[in-house]
Amino acid sequence: MIVGLVHPGEMGAAVGDQLAANGHEVLWASAGRSAETGARATAFRDVETVGSKGTAALLLATREVARHFEVDEALAAEWADSVPGLRERLERAQRAAAKKGWRWAGEMGEIADTFAAAGQPEGFHRAAAEVYRT
Repeated sequence: MIVGLVHPGEMGAAVGDQLAANGHEVLWASAGRSAETGARATAFRDVETVGSKGTAALLLATREVARHFEVDEALAAEWADSVPGLRERLERAQRAAAKKGWRWAGEMGEIADTFAAAGQPEGFHRAAAEVYRT
């Protein structure tokens, strides 16, 4: 579901956060808002995306490395023991990336820019963009 928020303040941002965390796309009306508010909104969108699409890219890349070295079955067994549910997350990431991963490459670049603006390493998200381009 797509939900639009008009002039989200602290309360609206909290509502938007919960909606986004539950898989909804959240849009907000930016007309009349300050540049700082726009920057915060962009930063929030980017850091929220890290938890879903960024993590998915890491799982997809890890799977490809394991396949390359023919340790994918051992990795699957280790994940089943040490991180229950991770294999299912990988399967969801595969399905989602197959449908719409092509458009996530640009988002990963935007996230990298946000990390760089905050003085944080941007390389992971540049690499994630490559995962979605392949």
